Amino acid sequence: MASGSSMMNGDINHPGRSGPGNLGSLEETLQQMNTLIKENRELKEALKQTNLSMKERFEGLSTWKEKQKEERDFLEQRLEEAKTRLNAMDAENEALKKRVEELEKSGAE
Repeated sequence: MASGSSMMNGDINHPGRSGPGNLGSLEETLQQMNTLIKENRELKEALKQTNLSMKERFEGLSTWKEKQKEERDFLEQRLEEAKTRLNAMDAENEALKKRVEELEKSGAE
């Protein structure tokens, strides 16, 4: 994006050169304006490409985040099911222990 002119920060005025009737200065000004327009277009295109790239990254991250959420929800559901089964098995185990104790008592008598 560097232009061949000695322009600095878009400054198109040169001391001692500008003035009415100075055709060289007018042509130089037009050339510098055209250079600025070209650089402006290049910057717009660069911004457009950057925005597109960032949008694609965002969409990718959003998709990844949604998949992570779905997986976490699935695993949490499985964990709750496992806890429920474990509690049911603990209760059944306790009931069976009591039954064994009762049978042992009645068998001992």
